[in-house]
Amino acid sequence: MQTPAIVLTKHAPSFTGTDPLASLVPITNIAQSPGVIVANGKFPATSLPELIKYCKTAATPCSMGTGENVAKLFGQQLKAEALPNLIVANYKGTAAIITDMIANNVNFAVTGVASALPHQKAGTLKIVANQGTHRFSGAPDVRTVVETGMPQYEYTTWFGLFAPKGTPPEITRSIYAAVREAMRHPELQKAIASAGAEPLVNTPDEFAAQVRKEDERFTALAKRYPLN
Repeated sequence: MQTPAIVLTKHAPSFTGTDPLASLVPITNIAQSPGVIVANGKFPATSLPELIKYCKTAATPCSMGTGENVAKLFGQQLKAEALPNLIVANYKGTAAIITDMIANNVNFAVTGVASALPHQKAGTLKIVANQGTHRFSGAPDVRTVVETGMPQYEYTTWFGLFAPKGTPPEITRSIYAAVREAMRHPELQKAIASAGAEPLVNTPDEFAAQVRKEDERFTALAKRYPLN
């Protein structure tokens, strides 16, 4: 499962039922991947501050395409904090957003690295900013939002394993140990890298603490900038 996507589920307007985290036990991370801010290949910005500066003075309001809840939250946060005239357009999937960015029907969006890299190499799109905490090996020249003085817009996707609530600790520990051993294999590391992510394994306690931290952060953001 993905975090922060799973922690934002309960904040979606259409959500009904119980918080999925309440019925799960974190076991371990498998990988992490930064969000990336992507724009049309001719967009005149190479960092998030440059994007904001351009959009503040553009003749027509800039537009941002969003798909997943994390991107929707970022769009609402950016609109409230920096670009009040930003047009946030919600899409049902990344493919439609990319098509519209290439056609210059929407200026920028947040996507996964794997979706953006082929188009950056082709010159039809450009990765304006890396929303992770460090530069990504697949796009080492792209600066992070932390580097450019905007750590509040850091969004990293974590892929992790969970078990049903009540699973005995000895079982979760054995699963963690098996994953840790599997991650030593170069073939698996290459497969994760080809998907636009980086291998990452932590203990059940470490992963649980990480999920709690993400839940606290994104719950506060979702209350301040409601998803719509």
